[in-house]
Amino acid sequence: MRCLIKQVRPHLEDLGHHSEPIPARLIDPSDLASYVMYATVAARETETPH
Repeated sequence: MRCLIKQVRPHLEDLGHHSEPIPARLIDPSDLASYVMYATVAARETETPH
């Protein structure tokens, strides 16, 4: 995962997307899945209705 991020980040920055590091250490795919689920729920909780 780390290798992929190092490859993709410069391309995203060239396009104007500057991401913040995530506050989690991802060791294996299950860690990534858990983080995505957590981040998705957290984002929904902070959304304001239109």
